[in-house]
Amino acid sequence: MALSNDFEARRRARLKEQRRKRERMNKIKRIVFILLCLLILIILIPNIIRGCSNGKSESNAPAKSVTTVTELPEPTTEALNVTSIPSPKEGDNDFLDVLKNSGQIKKVYLTFEDGPDKTVTPEILDTLRRYNVKATFFVVGKNIESDSYLCTRMMEEGHLVLPLSYSGNLDTLYASKTDFMDQIDKTYDLICENSPTAAKPFKIYRFPGGSTSPRVTQAYKDELAANGYYYCDWNTSVGDDNSTRTADQLNTYFTTNMPQLNNLVVQLHNTSDNEATAQMLGTMIKNLLDDGYSFCRLDEVDFNNASDEYMDQINTTDSPEATESVAATTAPAAAATKAPAAAATKAPTVTATTPPSTGGAGNGSNSGSSSGSGSATASSSGTTGTNNNINNTSSSTKGVIETE
Repeated sequence: MALSNDFEARRRARLKEQRRKRERMNKIKRIVFILLCLLILIILIPNIIRGCSNGKSESNAPAKSVTTVTELPEPTTEALNVTSIPSPKEGDNDFLDVLKNSGQIKKVYLTFEDGPDKTVTPEILDTLRRYNVKATFFVVGKNIESDSYLCTRMMEEGHLVLPLSYSGNLDTLYASKTDFMDQIDKTYDLICENSPTAAKPFKIYRFPGGSTSPRVTQAYKDELAANGYYYCDWNTSVGDDNSTRTADQLNTYFTTNMPQLNNLVVQLHNTSDNEATAQMLGTMIKNLLDDGYSFCRLDEVDFNNASDEYMDQINTTDSPEATESVAATTAPAAAATKAPAAAATKAPTVTATTPPSTGGAGNGSNSGSSSGSGSATASSSGTTGTNNNINNTSSSTKGVIETE
């Protein structure tokens, strides 16, 4: 009987120990499960918060037009040459005249002023890259010094980068002809220093406020020509000098005021106040492509349809600037060589990958139009602003030169 009781006691002790082990294992499993859940939450919560924040900001932002575009290859790295463009001369260095005489059909030159800006400029570059569109940037030297990587990126992605000023201040820019050229040359040197190929861009300048600004005299234009520069105004604008306009309003402004010309030189800005410009750019490009236009840099001019008289002028003009490469790309050896400038030689152009849905020649009218008006002559509307900061110069106060 005693043996039986001892056996039963040992059996019960074993069962009790087994229950304790099971309870400990279950407790450990619950703790591990809770820890795993906490770890997952720690990983997911920040992403959820960021997603909610992005959703809220997008819901508050102006509606963006949705366009479908094809994924594009890397930007071309082939060097461009500008041997067909004649040398500028005193009294004859208005680049809009070159475009007008080129005989080109339905070309668009997007020109951005006042950058680079570390917020807006990357957004603009992303959109240009998405559509494989090349543009021209007139930059402020001190902005290059603070954000030099953006200047390099512009050139790596095939855009033309040119000087606007160094200081961004009209008083110091126009203090004298010497100060004027010093700022231009200093900015030009900064552009060359930040070029991935050390290439020197073709020399084209944009007067802040336009060449019809009261501060700009013929002496300044001749000084540019003496230093190998053309100057280039614009013949249409998106109206983004008014930073209160939304993306839709900028597109409406551009569409309403766009002249029927074969060479559109479009003025845009890329400062911190121009977020709406970055938002509207894709829609504007898509609409122009659908209308049969192609996009170029200012140094890309096709003279195949130019008149014989103008081609004779080009062929008898030796252009020293044309021997310098204007490639702002990542090609390891981007030095351009001088090519014959005969009428049959076609200067390379950059065409957007998305094919235009309509073709045909543009309106052959020679009449120009100022931004926001239908004037056929170079004129200045409104009053000239007293603010000397270049970024605040309104396009409504600028003379806009006609070009076909």
